Amino acid sequence: MRAVDSDLPIYWVRDMPEVIHQETWVYNVLGTLFIVFGAAALFLASVGLCGVLAFSVSRRVLAMGLRMALGAKAKDVIRLVVGEGAVQLGIGLAVGLALAFAVSRFVALVTFGVEPQDPTVFGAIVLTIVLVGTMASLIPAVRATRVDPMVALRYE
Repeated sequence: MRAVDSDLPIYWVRDMPEVIHQETWVYNVLGTLFIVFGAAALFLASVGLCGVLAFSVSRRVLAMGLRMALGAKAKDVIRLVVGEGAVQLGIGLAVGLALAFAVSRFVALVTFGVEPQDPTVFGAIVLTIVLVGTMASLIPAVRATRVDPMVALRYE
């Protein structure tokens, strides 16, 4: 600029990282919001799954106690309760993945460096949800194994 006209004033001189930061701050905020809301949704889904399974187990105290009185092992009861959780988890994953594939084109407008239907991202999400869902179903399953068969038989 000085070689062209030395009397010309120069305003807003910034280096390139600062320019990039100022131009992309909206996308950074949106990305952070997606992470926060995604974590909140994951937490609510795991609490909901845990609550539904705990309610289901509490409604079947007699059946669990009867199973244990007839010789069922703790691992059998855990397998039963976690299996119910896996069915609910599988249905939720199927519906969620279908919706995610449908909505991923719109999300691509505000994300950089991630393909709309990247299998690595979808795999990581499925793995995370399966791990959290399994842990959420293990809590009522372990609680179901602590049912005393005699207390359960006198329950109703």
